[in-house]
Amino acid sequence: MRAYDILSLLRDKDVSFRTIQHGLTHNGLASAKGWEAALDYYNEIYDSDSDEIVKNLYLSQLYYGKRTVYFRRLSDVNDKNVKNTVDVINRIFTTTKHKDIKTYKNSYPYILDNKSLFNLKLNNPCPVHIDDNANEIRVVMTYPRAYKQRDTFDINDIDFDGNQPKQLDGYEEIIGIKSGRAQSFDSILFNKLNGVLQIQIDHSRNINNEEIDNANLRYWNMISNEFNTWLKIQSPFKKINLFDKINELYVSGDGLINTLSHSTGTGSVKKERMRRRDEDLRREKFHQVGLQAINGDTNNYNITKQWDGECGTALKLTIDAGVAAISQSNPTVNCAIIEGCITESDFNFLVSKVI
Repeated sequence: MRAYDILSLLRDKDVSFRTIQHGLTHNGLASAKGWEAALDYYNEIYDSDSDEIVKNLYLSQLYYGKRTVYFRRLSDVNDKNVKNTVDVINRIFTTTKHKDIKTYKNSYPYILDNKSLFNLKLNNPCPVHIDDNANEIRVVMTYPRAYKQRDTFDINDIDFDGNQPKQLDGYEEIIGIKSGRAQSFDSILFNKLNGVLQIQIDHSRNINNEEIDNANLRYWNMISNEFNTWLKIQSPFKKINLFDKINELYVSGDGLINTLSHSTGTGSVKKERMRRRDEDLRREKFHQVGLQAINGDTNNYNITKQWDGECGTALKLTIDAGVAAISQSNPTVNCAIIEGCITESDFNFLVSKVI
């Protein structure tokens, strides 16, 4: 597959162009200011080295692209629990009777065409690939999901062929809602050394929080059911609570704070965000003065922190417990959003900030 075709898939998958831009530049390839310009350029390029580099960039987004990661850990990291978990994940892959597995495997790692996606059952994950080594085991799950896209069009830019409907007289804009299909590539990843299980939900086009939560629950039920029905034991995992990491990330001097949501002791709820991605909220005067005015009496519940990535990208980690967590006696959140990664090192660096 040519670099042009692979870049088209990345655009269709709604991958951040800024991430791809850094990936191309880091690997010595020409970039552009946006998707259209990049596609125009690579449409004229026939070079096997470029094709291979862009393919590897595509694969990096399959494993390390923007995703919400749910974390669990073995209650006891011993040989038996590790082996049982590896066996369960292997079994999910090897015993599947998914009726569309050939269709998915024939196209993997690439996205199916839109016509094929419309003919497949929605939200019905198929295990399509497995990686198993000394340190970890990963199974990749794929499926189509429906989405809606809302676009606004200037009425002067629409060609009515001289027959503009009278109903549109006086209107300046038209809002269109398009239905589509997006193919997700989620992962179940288990670290055999530290006993941490990650359920990684791919941020395919226009996915919402409810869909992300439902996908996580779907995979967790899949795993726990194997422990219950096949091994006849309870799942040995417990959720990892990341709530305390919000304050730890804020206090830690490394990186930059992009956004922070907090509830103050004086009764207000604040959401602060830096306009420029290279600035740190903690050094912003209004933020500093505000904290001083209330003697630092505030409760953080949502944070996005950023670091420099290996390829020049902005690595971002978001933990959002929701404002309701502030009123809870034991607030919990067991997932984080990871974005901006190109390499495995990028991804593992962000994971290390919460585990």
